[in-house]
Amino acid sequence: MPVARPATSRIRLSPSRLTITDELIRRTRNLGIHLWVADGMLNFRAPRAAISAELRSELLAHKASIIDALSGPLYQRGPEVGAIDIPEAFATAWNHFRAGAIGVGYANVTNLLCRFRCPIDLQALERSLHCLVRQHDALRCRLVENNPGLRLAFDCNPTLTMVDLSDCNSSEIEYAITKAAQKIVWPPFASGECLFRPFVLKLPSSQTAIGFVVQHFIVDSWSFGQIPAYWMAEYQKQLSQPPGDENPHVCLQYSDFLLGVTNWSKTLNFQRRLDYWKEVLRGVVPSRLPPDRAVDNDTTSLHRDEPVHIDADRVRQLAEMAASLGVTLSDVLLAGVALALHRELAITDICLRHVGHGRDAPALFDMIGFTLNKIILRVRLNPESQLRDVAQQVHRVAQEAHANQVPCYYVDKLLNETSTTAFVETNFQLMEDAGDHQARENAAVLPPVEPIPVWNPDRAFATPRVLQAHDINLRIANGAVSGQISYLEGVYDAETIRRFVHRFTQALSG
Repeated sequence: MPVARPATSRIRLSPSRLTITDELIRRTRNLGIHLWVADGMLNFRAPRAAISAELRSELLAHKASIIDALSGPLYQRGPEVGAIDIPEAFATAWNHFRAGAIGVGYANVTNLLCRFRCPIDLQALERSLHCLVRQHDALRCRLVENNPGLRLAFDCNPTLTMVDLSDCNSSEIEYAITKAAQKIVWPPFASGECLFRPFVLKLPSSQTAIGFVVQHFIVDSWSFGQIPAYWMAEYQKQLSQPPGDENPHVCLQYSDFLLGVTNWSKTLNFQRRLDYWKEVLRGVVPSRLPPDRAVDNDTTSLHRDEPVHIDADRVRQLAEMAASLGVTLSDVLLAGVALALHRELAITDICLRHVGHGRDAPALFDMIGFTLNKIILRVRLNPESQLRDVAQQVHRVAQEAHANQVPCYYVDKLLNETSTTAFVETNFQLMEDAGDHQARENAAVLPPVEPIPVWNPDRAFATPRVLQAHDINLRIANGAVSGQISYLEGVYDAETIRRFVHRFTQALSG
């Protein structure tokens, strides 16, 4: 069984789905109008007669949201930098990892090794890797210790490691592939080392296996899923154009994003958002199932899964109920989680950590880096609470949370927590065609491939003192919702988790 965190995709929003504010800013820039924020005031410089009376009215009507957007991280670009300070939560997580409190299985995002049964031009593959890392600075960065904190340096070039297994016998090749990949994938990243390790295994019969591992602290699962498609797209370009004809596209860089967040955090609007979270989290106690056994903080624990399934007929009924209430299917499922915890724990104040909104700004779609934000949902229930009522409350709370969203490590700091927490964490992928859409995108650029799983030979995931919560991961396919609750066997008894799954499905049936 895998011990690394699964590289699940978050809910994907269409890149064309611009907000009114984004569309207005884009329109002004197309007219040559420069908008910027200084001292909390909106300023502009425009060619003569570029701002019509209608446009001026629109700018005035959306002035507050434009200031908010331009002050945020997505409309800022940092200067060329060699290294930048990284958030305190990253440093805390790195120290936990160095001390052995976070297993390699958590820090190394992997399980990306694919066998190509067609010939691969290795020189073109290496050139395409060069183009890929020039376009995405997150793939050429390293952590630099700068006591008491850490810096992220964007100044290294990953080396494509090649291992020749072409002389292996057919009876030995599968074992040889696994052992060669494990030696590359699972050694922990050292301070100062490039955090992206690409590699190639040359196999018999002109076959090839291509893989990589990337440090989880700087690349989220969305980015992780995009890397192979981007790499193979560059490979196809290298096969069809002269080696010197490189034209990398321009996208938001991870360093830009981090610097933008840093600048945004100094604004009054950002402080208002933090004040919102201080009020919401006042007196909060993270909701989680209690361990059924004594916790040994000095031992590692394996990652286990308990399946969850809601059939298509029931999902259709839940979706119809959601539509009648003006909420989403995700809101209803979250309400089911809250009710299950309420009944299991006999408490009325339920607090969840939810990941389900994905990259909700178009500028983030092409960027490789860690941008996923988790929001805290705090709902109050009583013994008479019904699914419909809780779903409406969840919807209202979620809307407020998204409107006041800040990077999750700022909220973690308010809670005096690290990047892993004792909250129940929910992650829903509820777009019916999300998997098919991604498969169609990849098919356009990827030759036929076969994935090869490479598990951690030490099978260590994390220690109980770091991750004591269970994670609920659900996706929709063919009308049904399926997934699993992931938990640490050293903390939770399997019967406890099964009982919770029963309460969850029961809540969705009532």
